[in-house]
Amino acid sequence: METYKWVSIAAVVASMAIGAGPVFAKSRHSSQSSSARYDQITIESHIPLANGPVVRFVITERNSHSYVYAERGTGKETTLIDVTQPEHPRVLGEVSGAEIGNVVTIAGAAALASSAPVSATPVPQTIQILDLSNPESPKVTRRFESVTAIEKLPGHGMIVLANGEGIWVLSEHIAEDPAAGERYARKIVYGESRY
Repeated sequence: METYKWVSIAAVVASMAIGAGPVFAKSRHSSQSSSARYDQITIESHIPLANGPVVRFVITERNSHSYVYAERGTGKETTLIDVTQPEHPRVLGEVSGAEIGNVVTIAGAAALASSAPVSATPVPQTIQILDLSNPESPKVTRRFESVTAIEKLPGHGMIVLANGEGIWVLSEHIAEDPAAGERYARKIVYGESRY
């Protein structure tokens, strides 16, 4: 009787593992379905801003929240944005450039700022999202003109960029590897093996 019980439990686990597909931890910022076939970079949100172009982003994390300081240059306002939920970013406030200067570094809720002018004026550039799912025929899926600042948040797969239209929050979505899913299912069913 005891043997039958363990065989039944193993069969249920095996059918769940094979039927459900691979179980991978998803990014907390992933808005794509788990069945995405190709890697993607998607637009999560857009924040319209006035008062001049953003020239630099400074990024920090505090208490599981991701914050972006969007600087407009020497003596101009800096905007603080909570991008913890990239699809719903929140502008928390503006700080006068005369009060803050240029942010050198941020450590949680503390910042080091300098009165020195921004060292270089950004050269506007064009940033494109490319679809390389067919390497023989790559496609531009979105183009951002006159980008003055771009930064990737480390470890999050999130990118912020700024142009004359405001700030764009983008997310990377990496497709699941079907071969990895099959290896994982075999490992669950048959266990570790050297062969």
